[in-house]
Amino acid sequence: MLRAIGLMENGVCLPGFHIWGDWFDAKIENPEPPISMTDPRLIEDALRHPETFYIFDGLSSFSNGADENNNPEMTIVMQGAKKLARKCAGVLILHHTNRANKDGWRGAMAIVDASDHALFVNKDGRDVLHLGAIRFRACAKWFADLEIEFLNRWPDGRIGEFYNLKTHNSGVKGANKPKGLEDWEKQKLAAGRAEVESIQRAKELIEDNYAAGKVLTKNQLGTMLGIGARLQAELLTGADGRPWLCQPGSNRSVLFYPVSARQPDGSIREPVKS
Repeated sequence: MLRAIGLMENGVCLPGFHIWGDWFDAKIENPEPPISMTDPRLIEDALRHPETFYIFDGLSSFSNGADENNNPEMTIVMQGAKKLARKCAGVLILHHTNRANKDGWRGAMAIVDASDHALFVNKDGRDVLHLGAIRFRACAKWFADLEIEFLNRWPDGRIGEFYNLKTHNSGVKGANKPKGLEDWEKQKLAAGRAEVESIQRAKELIEDNYAAGKVLTKNQLGTMLGIGARLQAELLTGADGRPWLCQPGSNRSVLFYPVSARQPDGSIREPVKS
């Protein structure tokens, strides 16, 4: 496998790649592998070589005996992993899924909560890998279906084991599955148009109701637009530059006024009830 993905050639690992296994290695002064991600040798190595990317296989082998079903104990383990990750190029931890939930994980919620990104990988009988996001701070949850192709020739013509990942489907969870880059671009454009149309419709509703002597709350406006609480927060109050004014109301509500309701002194003019 190492040869197939380009990390080994002629039986020798490429420079910069090293496996720290539990077998004897005369080249290592202290060969015993770490049992936690806070091992001083790892921290020292990360400080000396901050470009290093660490892969731990798997989580239970580097938890120093912590119970993976215990949230407080796994929080400590994951915090240690995060401290190491902040000193280097990153940390990847392999972990097993729960047999009852193929798209989930085994053990405590802290394993996912304390991570920056948590992904699931499972495989069907046709050598197709299904990848998806359990938790992803950087963007919306995404998915990808990849078929593993085992080949006996490299793209540059060399003879030898090589494997390729062929994309079947990919995209953002909950969206229509795009078939390729062109469809993905079309999907993004459609989403952008839908947002512009929703903003224009919300502006009209706010102005029309204000003219009729009524101020809409966020829930009322969201219901009129047919959007849920998450989109209400993102679309109506989650961005600057919207063509309306937001003001706090009673019971933690948010009230919407047209821009024309702002008076020269900065105060908001209440509508005239008919």
